[in-house]
Amino acid sequence: MTGYSIIEILIALLLLSVIAIVVLRFVPNSPIQRYFQMRREKAERALWEDVLRQIVQMEQDGRIVSTESLAGTMGRSVPELRRVMGRMGEHDLIVDDSQKVRLTKDGKRWALHVLRAHRLWESYLADEARLPMSRLHHQAEAVEHQLSESDLAALDAHLGHPVEDPHGDPIPTADGELAHPRGTALSQWEGGAYVRVVHLEDEPPGIFNRILSKGIRPGLSLRLEEVSPQSISVLLDGSIVTLEQDLLPNVEVAEDTELLTADPRVTRLSQLPTGQPAEILALSDAIRGFSRRRLLDFGVTPGTKVSPILDNPFGDPRAFRIRGTTIGIRNEQAREIWVRRDAAVRSSTGGSR
Repeated sequence: MTGYSIIEILIALLLLSVIAIVVLRFVPNSPIQRYFQMRREKAERALWEDVLRQIVQMEQDGRIVSTESLAGTMGRSVPELRRVMGRMGEHDLIVDDSQKVRLTKDGKRWALHVLRAHRLWESYLADEARLPMSRLHHQAEAVEHQLSESDLAALDAHLGHPVEDPHGDPIPTADGELAHPRGTALSQWEGGAYVRVVHLEDEPPGIFNRILSKGIRPGLSLRLEEVSPQSISVLLDGSIVTLEQDLLPNVEVAEDTELLTADPRVTRLSQLPTGQPAEILALSDAIRGFSRRRLLDFGVTPGTKVSPILDNPFGDPRAFRIRGTTIGIRNEQAREIWVRRDAAVRSSTGGSR
């Protein structure tokens, strides 16, 4: 059997390329033309939505929005963004007066839809798909352009109408309301304060990944131990963690008023010794979605009595007695459940706040 030579294959490919070019150039409304036109329109729409989302996020952060600042934030060239934003201006989505870029009424409505899609999908990936936080943003960017209003309504209901995404950013409502962020940068706090992490900035990725590698997550309670010009040391789950100066602006915290107490009996469930009864005080905001619903279904609610009854030789999960039932709780969840030890039962081992 005689096969085709490489030269013959190359010639055939060249002829196909020439035919495709001729069809694209001289045959109007051909299937090939419609396909490539659809691809171009889809890519342009996605870029418009990226610009809109970035503008509303920068406005929420109190930053001045200009073509130059947008280009730097998005990693695009200034000439490219000027061309794109010119087209967006023609469609009455933005106004660019050379000093500041702002959204029109239609532009803001569209921007909040995209932002809502992005943050709801991040919540789904974290709560239901259990995706690591370091991968949420990139994955959500790929899906946010595909979700309709009805898709978002169904997703919102499925997730239990969350008000914040896994980073602590507020999720726009279906009516277009967007709450203001709650926290201030960790660098603004003094030593000795009890704080709760309310937001982590996920840009740039390198800084974000370093923060995650230190075990910092939204919802965690921290005590600021030592503050210096170079770093801040915090007490996290009984261990000292040092955050370098360049990380501090990306960690936003608020005063931990809910559990701010001098009671030495207050500790985390993960630090409760086996056999030590306690009363559940609260579940941290770090427990979200399916994990939170599962714990609540098992009766892990404030006021409930709990006691560790069995240690796992592999460390995880531990067995706890709650409402007459034995359940397993992973350590990463137990450390986000605050309890008060029963004073009537003394233990030689105590938890630290």
